[in-house]
Amino acid sequence: MATDLSEIETKLSAARTRLILEKPFLGTLVMHLELKASVGDGGVRTTGTDARFFYYNPEFIRHLTLVQTQFMLAHDAMHCAIMNFCSHCGGPIALSVPPGDNLPRHVCATCGAIHYQNPKMVVGAIPEWEDKILLCRRAIQPKQGLWTLPAGFMENGETTAQGAARETWEEASAQVEIGDLYSLYNLPHINQ
Repeated sequence: MATDLSEIETKLSAARTRLILEKPFLGTLVMHLELKASVGDGGVRTTGTDARFFYYNPEFIRHLTLVQTQFMLAHDAMHCAIMNFCSHCGGPIALSVPPGDNLPRHVCATCGAIHYQNPKMVVGAIPEWEDKILLCRRAIQPKQGLWTLPAGFMENGETTAQGAARETWEEASAQVEIGDLYSLYNLPHINQ
Protein backbone atom coordinates (compact mmCIF):
# COMPACT_ATOMS: atom_id res chain seq x y z
CA MET A 1 0.00 0.00 0.00
CA ALA A 2 1.49 3.34 -1.07
CA THR A 3 1.79 5.94 1.63
CA ASP A 4 0.13 9.31 1.03
CA LEU A 5 2.89 11.87 1.76
CA SER A 6 0.40 14.64 2.53
CA GLU A 7 -1.08 12.49 5.31
CA ILE A 8 2.41 11.87 6.72
CA GLU A 9 3.38 15.55 6.46
CA THR A 10 0.19 16.52 8.31
CA LYS A 11 1.05 14.08 11.11
CA LEU A 12 4.63 15.40 11.30
CA SER A 13 3.38 19.02 11.38
CA ALA A 14 0.95 18.19 14.17
CA ALA A 15 3.71 16.46 16.14
CA ARG A 16 6.02 19.48 15.69
CA THR A 17 3.28 21.83 16.87
CA ARG A 18 2.63 19.72 19.98
CA LEU A 19 6.34 19.74 20.75
CA ILE A 20 6.50 23.54 20.51
CA LEU A 21 3.55 23.83 22.91
CA GLU A 22 4.49 21.04 25.35
CA LYS A 23 8.30 21.04 25.23
CA PRO A 24 9.46 24.42 23.86
CA PHE A 25 13.19 23.57 23.92
CA LEU A 26 12.72 20.38 21.90
CA GLY A 27 10.11 22.01 19.71
CA THR A 28 12.53 24.79 18.82
CA LEU A 29 15.21 22.27 17.91
CA VAL A 30 12.76 20.31 15.76
CA MET A 31 11.65 23.45 13.93
CA HIS A 32 15.25 23.92 12.74
CA LEU A 33 15.19 20.52 11.01
CA GLU A 34 13.70 20.50 7.54
CA LEU A 35 11.44 17.48 6.99
CA LYS A 36 12.62 15.19 4.22
CA ALA A 37 11.10 11.89 3.09
CA SER A 38 13.82 9.28 2.67
CA VAL A 39 12.80 6.32 0.53
CA GLY A 40 14.33 3.77 -1.78
CA ASP A 41 17.90 2.44 -1.73
CA GLY A 42 19.97 4.37 0.77
CA GLY A 43 16.89 5.72 2.56
CA VAL A 44 16.42 5.49 6.30
CA ARG A 45 14.43 2.56 7.72
CA THR A 46 12.87 4.66 10.50
CA THR A 47 14.08 8.23 11.10
CA GLY A 48 17.40 10.05 11.28
CA THR A 49 19.01 13.46 11.21
CA ASP A 50 22.19 15.14 10.03
CA ALA A 51 21.40 18.30 12.06
CA ARG A 52 19.95 19.93 8.94
CA PHE A 53 17.17 17.53 7.93
CA PHE A 54 14.80 15.20 9.75
CA TYR A 55 14.86 12.19 7.43
CA TYR A 56 11.90 9.88 7.72
CA ASN A 57 10.60 6.74 6.13
CA PRO A 58 6.95 7.58 5.29
CA GLU A 59 5.87 3.97 5.75
CA PHE A 60 7.41 3.90 9.24
CA ILE A 61 5.75 7.21 10.26
CA ARG A 62 2.39 6.00 8.89
CA HIS A 63 2.28 3.25 11.55
CA LEU A 64 3.10 5.55 14.48
CA THR A 65 0.61 7.33 16.69
CA LEU A 66 0.87 11.10 16.99
CA VAL A 67 2.59 10.74 20.37
CA GLN A 68 5.09 8.25 18.94
CA THR A 69 5.76 10.58 16.00
CA GLN A 70 6.33 13.44 18.46
CA PHE A 71 8.80 11.22 20.36
CA MET A 72 10.75 10.36 17.18
CA LEU A 73 11.06 14.06 16.28
CA ALA A 74 12.23 14.93 19.80
CA HIS A 75 14.61 11.97 19.88
CA ASP A 76 16.35 13.01 16.67
CA ALA A 77 16.45 16.67 17.75
CA MET A 78 18.23 15.62 20.94
CA HIS A 79 20.92 13.93 18.85
CA CYS A 80 21.69 17.39 17.49
CA ALA A 81 21.69 19.01 20.93
CA ILE A 82 23.51 16.47 23.07
CA MET A 83 26.47 15.26 21.05
CA ASN A 84 28.71 18.28 20.52
CA PHE A 85 32.14 17.14 21.71
CA CYS A 86 34.12 13.91 21.47
CA SER A 87 34.43 11.89 24.67
CA HIS A 88 37.80 10.57 23.43
CA CYS A 89 39.64 13.80 22.62
CA GLY A 90 37.26 16.71 23.24
CA GLY A 91 37.17 17.70 19.59
CA PRO A 92 34.01 18.92 17.82
CA ILE A 93 31.44 16.37 16.65
CA ALA A 94 29.69 16.46 13.29
CA LEU A 95 26.91 14.27 11.96
CA SER A 96 28.12 12.47 8.85
CA VAL A 97 27.93 9.09 7.20
CA PRO A 98 31.22 7.26 7.90
CA PRO A 99 32.86 5.24 5.10
CA GLY A 100 31.22 1.82 4.85
CA ASP A 101 28.12 2.95 6.78
CA ASN A 102 24.72 4.06 5.50
CA LEU A 103 23.43 6.17 8.41
CA PRO A 104 24.52 9.51 9.85
CA ARG A 105 26.68 9.05 12.95
CA HIS A 106 28.35 11.42 15.39
CA VAL A 107 31.95 11.57 14.11
CA CYS A 108 34.79 13.48 15.74
CA ALA A 109 36.34 15.97 13.32
CA THR A 110 39.66 15.76 15.22
CA CYS A 111 40.34 12.07 15.97
CA GLY A 112 37.75 10.40 13.72
CA ALA A 113 36.08 8.45 16.54
CA ILE A 114 32.56 7.31 15.66
CA HIS A 115 30.06 7.65 18.51
CA TYR A 116 27.29 5.15 17.81
CA GLN A 117 23.91 5.58 19.45
CA ASN A 118 22.27 2.21 19.07
CA PRO A 119 19.16 0.63 20.60
CA LYS A 120 19.36 -0.33 24.25
CA MET A 121 18.90 -3.99 25.14
CA VAL A 122 16.72 -4.74 28.15
CA VAL A 123 17.06 -8.25 29.58
CA GLY A 124 15.24 -9.96 32.40
CA ALA A 125 14.24 -13.26 33.91
CA ILE A 126 11.09 -15.09 34.95
CA PRO A 127 12.33 -16.50 38.27
CA GLU A 128 10.28 -19.51 39.35
CA TRP A 129 10.36 -21.09 42.82
CA GLU A 130 7.93 -23.75 44.05
CA ASP A 131 5.43 -23.03 41.24
CA LYS A 132 5.48 -19.29 41.99
CA ILE A 133 6.89 -16.40 39.94
CA LEU A 134 9.07 -13.76 41.60
CA LEU A 135 7.93 -10.20 40.87
CA CYS A 136 9.52 -6.91 41.88
CA ARG A 137 7.72 -3.71 42.84
CA ARG A 138 9.17 -0.79 40.84
CA ALA A 139 10.86 1.76 43.10
CA ILE A 140 11.42 4.35 40.34
CA GLN A 141 9.63 5.81 37.33
CA PRO A 142 8.34 4.82 34.91
CA LYS A 143 5.50 2.83 36.44
CA GLN A 144 6.69 3.37 40.02
CA GLY A 145 4.86 1.11 42.48
CA LEU A 146 3.72 -1.43 39.88
CA TRP A 147 4.81 -5.06 39.80
CA THR A 148 7.21 -6.34 37.14
CA LEU A 149 9.68 -9.08 36.38
CA PRO A 150 13.29 -8.32 37.36
CA ALA A 151 14.86 -6.72 34.28
CA GLY A 152 17.07 -3.86 33.16
CA PHE A 153 19.60 -2.63 30.62
CA MET A 154 22.49 -4.87 29.63
CA GLU A 155 25.99 -3.74 30.48
CA ASN A 156 28.91 -3.80 28.06
CA GLY A 157 30.83 -7.04 28.10
CA GLU A 158 28.05 -9.34 29.29
CA THR A 159 25.84 -11.86 27.54
CA THR A 160 22.06 -11.64 27.64
CA ALA A 161 21.97 -14.49 30.17
CA GLN A 162 24.59 -12.79 32.38
CA GLY A 163 22.64 -9.53 32.19
CA ALA A 164 19.35 -11.22 33.13
CA ALA A 165 21.00 -12.98 36.09
CA ARG A 166 22.71 -9.76 37.24
CA GLU A 167 19.49 -7.74 37.02
CA THR A 168 17.62 -10.42 39.00
CA TRP A 169 20.29 -10.29 41.71
CA GLU A 170 20.36 -6.46 41.77
CA GLU A 171 16.59 -6.06 41.90
CA ALA A 172 15.51 -9.05 43.98
CA SER A 173 18.66 -10.47 45.64
CA ALA A 174 17.80 -13.76 43.97
CA GLN A 175 20.37 -16.02 42.35
CA VAL A 176 18.90 -17.67 39.28
CA GLU A 177 19.91 -20.17 36.67
CA ILE A 178 18.99 -18.80 33.26
CA GLY A 179 17.25 -21.29 30.98
CA ASP A 180 16.11 -21.03 27.38
CA LEU A 181 14.88 -17.78 25.84
CA TYR A 182 11.21 -17.29 26.71
CA SER A 183 10.36 -14.31 24.53
CA LEU A 184 11.78 -11.42 22.53
CA TYR A 185 10.08 -8.05 22.11
CA ASN A 186 11.04 -5.34 19.64
CA LEU A 187 10.17 -1.74 20.56
CA PRO A 188 11.73 0.35 17.80
CA HIS A 189 9.65 3.42 18.62
CA ILE A 190 11.65 3.76 21.88
CA ASN A 191 14.93 2.34 20.48
CA GLN A 192 14.73 -0.93 22.40
